[in-house]
Amino acid sequence: MQVLTNCTIYTGEEILTCHAVVIDKGLIKDIISEEDIPKDALSIDLQGHDLTAGFVDLQLYGGQTGFFGRDLSFDSLDEMIQTHRQDGTVALVPTLYSSSHSRILKAIEVTKSYIQSGKKGF
Repeated sequence: MQVLTNCTIYTGEEILTCHAVVIDKGLIKDIISEEDIPKDALSIDLQGHDLTAGFVDLQLYGGQTGFFGRDLSFDSLDEMIQTHRQDGTVALVPTLYSSSHSRILKAIEVTKSYIQSGKKGF
């Protein structure tokens, strides 16, 4: 069992401080007061950061340096996913602006290749 501590927890209904998120076997099991943390739990200090649900972005064209809509490459897709993952995006939909049929097919091909490689992000 792990507990995430020293953070502000945004539940969607409340903003909690002095609480901890309990994780067991990779799943969130509970939110408890920090006073109730079991002694045998592995405590992970989030150093005052915010803790929210992951974000899902339904329309992305690129990342910090790459532009998937222009490049249509495995690397630009990966860079886009890694860039947005840093800000809490856990899933996204790569998007093209108005494009030719052949560019749309290329984007689908690259995206399928990315998924088949075992990379995560969708």
